[in-house]
Amino acid sequence: MRLNFIVVVSLVAFGAFAQAPDLSKMDIVERSVPDGPVAIVLGTPIDKDEFLTRYKTELFEYMMMTGNKNPSDIDKVRIAIKCLTTLAEREILYQEALKRKFTATEEEVKKQMDEQVKLLKEVLKSEGKQEPTYEDVLKLRGDTHESFKERMRKNVLLDKVKQAIANEKKVTVSDTEIKEFYEKNPQLFVKPTRVHLQHIFIQPKPNAKTADENAWANAKKDIDKALARIRAGESFEAVARSMSEAPDKDKGGDMGWMPVSALPPFIVDAVANLQVGEVSAPIRSKLGWHLIKVLEKETEQKITLEEAKEKIRKVIYDNKLEEALYEFCRPYLNDSEKVKFFLALDPVLKKLMREEEQKEQSNTAKSVSEGSKNKPSSSSQPSSSKTKSSNSPSSSKKK
Repeated sequence: MRLNFIVVVSLVAFGAFAQAPDLSKMDIVERSVPDGPVAIVLGTPIDKDEFLTRYKTELFEYMMMTGNKNPSDIDKVRIAIKCLTTLAEREILYQEALKRKFTATEEEVKKQMDEQVKLLKEVLKSEGKQEPTYEDVLKLRGDTHESFKERMRKNVLLDKVKQAIANEKKVTVSDTEIKEFYEKNPQLFVKPTRVHLQHIFIQPKPNAKTADENAWANAKKDIDKALARIRAGESFEAVARSMSEAPDKDKGGDMGWMPVSALPPFIVDAVANLQVGEVSAPIRSKLGWHLIKVLEKETEQKITLEEAKEKIRKVIYDNKLEEALYEFCRPYLNDSEKVKFFLALDPVLKKLMREEEQKEQSNTAKSVSEGSKNKPSSSSQPSSSKTKSSNSPSSSKKK
């Protein structure tokens, strides 16, 4: 699944996904990449383009998973180090597969190719894009038929050598480990309340920000017409296709299943008052006018251990396998004669961390300094002789 995600993101993230973050051309990692290979692994160079493709994929995934659209330079360099290590490991494992004389049959390669083509088609379809032909897929990948086939052949060999190492290292997952994982991570095993919706959207012209009240009134007339057509018996899907201005209009306004927690408040309020099959009255938001239809609803449900068992097994297995593969590759990675890195990121990371530490120390010192300035100084305090009351022991002695 991890491999599939990487393949899809690397193909689509900077094209088909309209919301993909725009990576800066002045990225600290890109500035550090040499013109030649970033590494030579057992005599095979890893070129700059291969590394940057992997890096951008991993960076995009990090931003999607964390919701952080502006990762720090430290985060970027750490991601880049991980990418470089992963590419080196892949080459080590590939050459190990050749050493063990593993082969890939035409049937196995074709299966890999079909799976990747199917995956990309499904992603594009879910985004409302037209289903691509095989030639379109090759173009999106930047591949020819021969180069695509060679990549998939390499993937088959990598899968085989990984499985062989897993068997040798006795990578297994017990039922006890699965149960412990389930009990320690209860938050992962809850299906949130979610809804399956259809949507029609009309925007005031030219846009919601600059439209005057007349434009809003005209948009309201259009949304009223859409609702009237639905109430007269036309399907919501047909009306959405002909009148909606939302990106999902070509899918009949189908928004798919969405967690209620991910919906805008105005949609949450509408959904709360609708039964399955019902259509909302026109709703005004800061973007325009909306109609919402509830197709299906699901309340929050706890996922049982039995239901989650195989997915948990895979997560634990994949983590153990990753550790086993790293242990296998480590002697090569630590041998500068066998693996030579030309992209020196460790010094960059250390420099950034020193600067961050110095910045924190400076901020701390500044806070302490400002705090001391705000406190009354000792010279501004009344002297002890002036503050003594007349009935103090010292004053009575003077009398």
